[in-house]
Amino acid sequence: MSRFAQKSDASSLLRLQAQRKAHERSLTVFGLGYGSLSPDAHRPILFSNLLFSGKLDQHVAEIDRACIERMDLLTRQMADREDVTEALKAADQFEWVRRMSSIRNCAEEIVLNELVYD
Repeated sequence: MSRFAQKSDASSLLRLQAQRKAHERSLTVFGLGYGSLSPDAHRPILFSNLLFSGKLDQHVAEIDRACIERMDLLTRQMADREDVTEALKAADQFEWVRRMSSIRNCAEEIVLNELVYD
């Protein structure tokens, strides 16, 4: 292999690694969690097919987007059901933060179990 070919291969590898890191920075906790699941324990055939077809990053990004949308929907619905409103926020900020934190934690667990771990 010529010196030029080695340099070209190395620069291509570095470029691909930089693109992968940029993609990982754009993912939220859902996409990062889904992407870090062990391929042996979590749908090994799907993982292998996506990896070898070059569509794994796209699939993880789709899961991440779906999780964010589901999280937003659940958070709004749960806040409405528990009467966590802007009026409560204006009256008692600490209570509002406590309730919203609890709602977000519950919604996150639901989303992780429905879309990431299942």
